[in-house]
Amino acid sequence: MRFPATFTALASHVHNSPRAAAPEDDSDDAVQTAVPDSDIVDEEDNDDNEDEEDNNEDSSTSVFNTATLSVETILGIPTATETHSSLPSSTDAEHFSSNPSNASKAYYAWIAAPVFFVVLLGIIGSWEFFFFQRRKKHAKPTATTTPSAVHLLVTFLAALLVSHVHARAVTLQSRFPPSFNRTPKEEPALPVSGVSPELPAVPEGLVLKRIVLGHGYQNYTCSGEGATAEATGALAVLYDAMALYPGQSPFSVSLEQFLGLTGPALLQTAVPLATAPNTRVDQSAEGASADPFPKAPVAPLDLSAAGVQPPLPYVGVHFFDAQKVPRFELTNGEKLLAAKLASQPAPSNATAGPNGEPAAPWLYIGDVGGSVCLTAGYRVETAGGTPHTCSGAGDDSSVYTAYYFLYGPPK
Repeated sequence: MRFPATFTALASHVHNSPRAAAPEDDSDDAVQTAVPDSDIVDEEDNDDNEDEEDNNEDSSTSVFNTATLSVETILGIPTATETHSSLPSSTDAEHFSSNPSNASKAYYAWIAAPVFFVVLLGIIGSWEFFFFQRRKKHAKPTATTTPSAVHLLVTFLAALLVSHVHARAVTLQSRFPPSFNRTPKEEPALPVSGVSPELPAVPEGLVLKRIVLGHGYQNYTCSGEGATAEATGALAVLYDAMALYPGQSPFSVSLEQFLGLTGPALLQTAVPLATAPNTRVDQSAEGASADPFPKAPVAPLDLSAAGVQPPLPYVGVHFFDAQKVPRFELTNGEKLLAAKLASQPAPSNATAGPNGEPAAPWLYIGDVGGSVCLTAGYRVETAGGTPHTCSGAGDDSSVYTAYYFLYGPPK
């Protein structure tokens, strides 16, 4: 008689695991053979059966020991290392907003474990009922229909295995903040500068689609020495920062730390653009090249020096096109073609650039046509970005960072 197909497949999966492989010469028999194949149990076969049952007990124990090592693999639950290694890339999907989180997987496993337990016991019970009925029908009057030690051991090990799965799921769930596990996520609030007048409120009917951190250059031109620099555009690489906002993911930081990250990003990380040295008129001494954006795959933004882990994944670029229209183009196909609708000075305590350049103004921008899924945006929490003093005619660039809160209609 053989084990049910479900239990055999589970044991085979564990047996084939590279972490714990059983000996090849007897593993198949140990997993698949439960009782002799003969229909009538003779008393003279009892000694052989007892030896076979002892072997089965040892093999079943080995299967259980290896199975407990592979519970996460069987259920598809990430290990602690996998859970905290890095944020998923936004080039694959909209992480945290459209894909189940690792915490959710653990929570689902916590719910599914009792169901799995009941189903497994039902399968084992049906198998044993069928076997004992068949054995009772063909047994001699002196034969016993008492369940063998192997049957009892298999049932016990199955129950113990499922209990272990349930306990591991609860442990995994406990690694994540309760607020993230059980309470609905609130939409992040748009920062306010405290400078009057504030930027216009988010238009009614729009929802937050993205929070991205932009790192790059604000570009200017000088007509001559002592002239006022005029803005000519911007170039920036965009990184997904939504998961860091409080309450949005297991990687969230405090609101104070989140709002202050543009400063460390400006001063502690290199500009992620291809540059052309010695092409500017003042302290910057460099600017973006004619082909500025990095080639795929683009490295994430490492903010570990600011106490943030893991790095922020790349999600797109910001630039001004030939018609001087600011564009935000994301890797998932979303884009915003915009115009400046309102601005306000940055707070006085905003982070200055590496050469003392004050922070660029905060902006409210709106769609001018051609956008996809995005219709409005806000540039906030700026660091650096204003022009240098013009020392002559020519171009000027100033490194900057900022958060962009991007909005669009609900799906």
